[in-house]
Amino acid sequence: EDMVTIGNVQRNFFMCDYILAPNSFTLDVIRKDYMLDKFYKGKYLLNGYPRNHIFLDEKRQLSLRKELHLEEKKVLLYMPTWRGSHALRNDTEQFYYIMHMLIELDKSLDEDSVLYVKEHNMSSLKIDFEQFEKIKEFPSEFETYEFLSIADCLITDYSSVMFDFANTGRKVVLYAYDEEEYLKDRGMYIDFSTLPFEKVSTTKELLV
Repeated sequence: EDMVTIGNVQRNFFMCDYILAPNSFTLDVIRKDYMLDKFYKGKYLLNGYPRNHIFLDEKRQLSLRKELHLEEKKVLLYMPTWRGSHALRNDTEQFYYIMHMLIELDKSLDEDSVLYVKEHNMSSLKIDFEQFEKIKEFPSEFETYEFLSIADCLITDYSSVMFDFANTGRKVVLYAYDEEEYLKDRGMYIDFSTLPFEKVSTTKELLV
């Protein structure tokens, strides 16, 4: 299964004329882990990701908040990564933890706060948002990073979105309730314990 996954990613890279990376570390990882140098015929570009430009567009951020009537709100965005593999979904345990978290947050958030939830495109959690007052489904009419740019705080876990959002200088919280299990199965390119973001493992800690 791992070989199939690597092969699929390699195929995507080989079809590209350019591979863009935001820093030397990421570029080195891509080239080494996907064994590109002997076969890739395109060009490597070391530059910022275009998707992050929106984080610098304060005018668009203000207009978006106004459009959504969020001018006076503290906007939180929860973006969990996917558990499982291309061959095996593993949403059941994740659904339990996320629902417990959302129920507790909905009871505890103040009236000036709203939490939006953006599921990973590979997940199938099927959360019923009608049961909540202060928690809403991510508005699908907006591009992910466009809406992310107005968040006052990002809650995620092991997703690389943490690095993109770090460009804003705003708060990032890593809700890693299954840290040991996830890192054993999937791992990360960077030592999770060294990341410069607040880490919590329980809903109680998240509420502090």
